[in-house]
Amino acid sequence: MTLSSDTNMGEQPLLSVKAHVYHIDPKSKKSWIPATTQAVPVSFFFDSPRHLYRVISVEGTKAVINSIVTPNMTVTKTSQKFLQWSDSRVNMVYGLGFSREDDLNDFQEKFAHVKSLSQGASSDREDDASSEVGHESQQSHRSLNASVTGLVSTSSNEPGLPPNPNLVSQRSVSPGQSSVSSSNSPRPTQSITSQSQAVTPVIALHGNTTQMSESQLQVENGRLREALARSCAHADKWRNQIKMLEEEKQKLLRALEESHSNLDRWKAEYAQNNRIISDNERNGSGDHAADPHSEMERLQTLLQNLEKRNRAKESEVENLTARLEEMRTKESSVNHSTMEKLQTTESDNRALKLAISDMQEKLSRQVAINENTKAELRQLKSNLTRQVADLKKTDDKLGELLTNPST
Repeated sequence: MTLSSDTNMGEQPLLSVKAHVYHIDPKSKKSWIPATTQAVPVSFFFDSPRHLYRVISVEGTKAVINSIVTPNMTVTKTSQKFLQWSDSRVNMVYGLGFSREDDLNDFQEKFAHVKSLSQGASSDREDDASSEVGHESQQSHRSLNASVTGLVSTSSNEPGLPPNPNLVSQRSVSPGQSSVSSSNSPRPTQSITSQSQAVTPVIALHGNTTQMSESQLQVENGRLREALARSCAHADKWRNQIKMLEEEKQKLLRALEESHSNLDRWKAEYAQNNRIISDNERNGSGDHAADPHSEMERLQTLLQNLEKRNRAKESEVENLTARLEEMRTKESSVNHSTMEKLQTTESDNRALKLAISDMQEKLSRQVAINENTKAELRQLKSNLTRQVADLKKTDDKLGELLTNPST
C-alpha cells in the first residue's frame, strides 16, 4: 500500500504516538506480520471534505495504516503495551505495539473519542452501506477480542509484542460451545468435552510466547554476528592502510636521512671553499678570484635548494605521522564502540535466556496442572457414564413397569 492523495489531510494531527505496526496474515489469519522496521508515528486526522476521521501511519513513502474510524469499531487492549482493531472496509486487522503503557492508553482514549464523534460526522450513503456490511463482522470481532483480553493480559510476560491469533480463534469458540451444550440437553459427554477444551489455549499462549522470545534471541544474535563481521572487515582495512602508511613513512625517513647527509656534506664543502677563497684573497691571487666567487654562489644556491627539499620532506613526514595517529585513534574508538555493543548484546541475550527459562518453567508447571485436570475430568466422565448407564437401566425398568403394570 502506497501513500495516496486522500491520506494526506494537510492538517495537524489530533493525536500522534509512536508504535510498531503489525498486520494480520491475510492468508493464514494465524500470525502477525510486522509492517514497519521500527516505531513510526501513528496519528488521528479529520478529513474535513469527507467528514471522516482516519488513523494514518506512514513509513517512508508507504502507508502502513489508512483506517477510517466508524462507530462500530472496537479497539481491544490485549496486553499492557499491545492493542488491535479490525477494519472491515479493507478486510484488515491492525496491531500496535507501544514502548510505554501511557501511549497505549492515550491512543485508546482518543480512538473512543473519535469513534463517538464519527457517529454524526458521516452522512455518505456509501459509508452507511459499508458500515452496515461491516457491522456483523465487527460484532464477532468484538466478542472475540473481549474473550482474548482476560487471558492474554494475565499470562503475557512481554507487553509490546503481538499476541498469537490462534489463541483468539480458540477462545472465541469456547463460549459458543458451552452455551449450546447448556441449552440443548444435559448430556455429560458434551459438557466434559467443553471443559477439557478450555485448557488448550493456555498451553498455546505459553508455547507461542516462548517461540517469540527464541526468535527474538536469534535475531539479536544475527545482528551481533553481522556487526562483528563488519567490524573485522573494517579493522583489516585499517590495518592494511596503517601498514602502507608506515612503509611510506620509513621510505620518507630514509630519504630524509639521505638529504641530511647530503646537506652536511655540502655544508662542509661550502665551508672548505670559503676558507680557500679567504686564503686566496689574503695571498692576493686576484687572477683566480672570479672562479671561487662563482663557485661559492653555486654552492649557496645548491645549499638553499637542499634546505628547501629537506623542509618539504620534514613536512611530508609530519603529515604522514599525523595521518598514522588519526588512523590508530579511529581504530581504537571503533573497537571500543564494537566491544560496548557486543557487551550490551550479550547482556540482552542473557536476559532473554533467563526469561525463556522462566517461561519454560511456568509452562512445565502449567502442563502438570493441565494433566491433573485432565485426569480429574476423565474420572468425572467415567463416573458420569456409569451413572447415566444406571439411570438408563432404571428408566428401562420404569418403562417396563408402566407398560406392563400387571406384571
